[in-house]
Amino acid sequence: MDNLYSITFEVTGKKIQKAGFRSAIEDIAVDLEITGYAKNKSREDSSGLTKYYVEVAAEGTKENLKEFIRRVSEINTFHVVNPLDAGSLLGRAKKNESGRREHKEFIIDRGGDRVGERMDEAAYYMKSLSKDMKGMNGTMGEMSGDMKGMSEDMKGLRGTMGEMSGDMKGMSEDMKGLRGTMGEMSADMKGMNGTMQGMSGEMRGMSKDMKNMNSTMGGMSKELKGVSSDIKGMSKNTQNLGEEMSKMREETHQNFQTMDSKYHNISNKLNLFVDIVAEYVKSEKRELSDTVDGLKEKYKN
Repeated sequence: MDNLYSITFEVTGKKIQKAGFRSAIEDIAVDLEITGYAKNKSREDSSGLTKYYVEVAAEGTKENLKEFIRRVSEINTFHVVNPLDAGSLLGRAKKNESGRREHKEFIIDRGGDRVGERMDEAAYYMKSLSKDMKGMNGTMGEMSGDMKGMSEDMKGLRGTMGEMSGDMKGMSEDMKGLRGTMGEMSADMKGMNGTMQGMSGEMRGMSKDMKNMNSTMGGMSKELKGVSSDIKGMSKNTQNLGEEMSKMREETHQNFQTMDSKYHNISNKLNLFVDIVAEYVKSEKRELSDTVDGLKEKYKN
């Protein structure tokens, strides 16, 4: 088991009292298994100006104490913390020779200030609400990107469909030409049949012409097969686009579900914030108690 050390130090800066700062320190301490306390304090400087600071007593392993000091220095949600020298602070840490902790948990010493306790909690919930709003903005940004991607895919689909329409029109024109050619060939064959009865010598020349025509028909057959293959390829592309659109619709549906969950979370935190502020007003202005209760009931949802 690692040795335990304890240290007491001061945290100075701006907006570090009555703004949820000690609650943020408590979260860090619980995460790192640090025990002790955080307490608001003040003193006058040489000019008589009151200076406010937070006294922190921390107990844990040296590794966890070092990380604890680093994280406390970086708290900046609503606060401006003056830098802390972890090396200097750890240099004067005291080793716990008994191996047992002096503090069983990390607490916020509010000195019986009930109103200050409520205001601290309200500030802390506002901090959490701010994080949720940032996460919601990120989700909206992702949805916007997805929608833009869908728009581009739809443009591509329209272009592909337009190309298919042009290809089909071209095929229709080719088929019309082919029917005309076949009609002409049929008429020629009828004429040739009448002439063949008395023209044995010309039959040989016509036989050659028929071979050439047969070769031409073979080439046309290959072209038709190529057109059929192109149509199959376009059909597959259209199917793939359909699958991608279905996938994007599913992702969009999931994003909306995520937004709905975050909206309910934010709504619950706002209701808690309203309760805390209302309790503070009633404790300070008892004559407004009925008015506050009426407003809470009216605007609760």
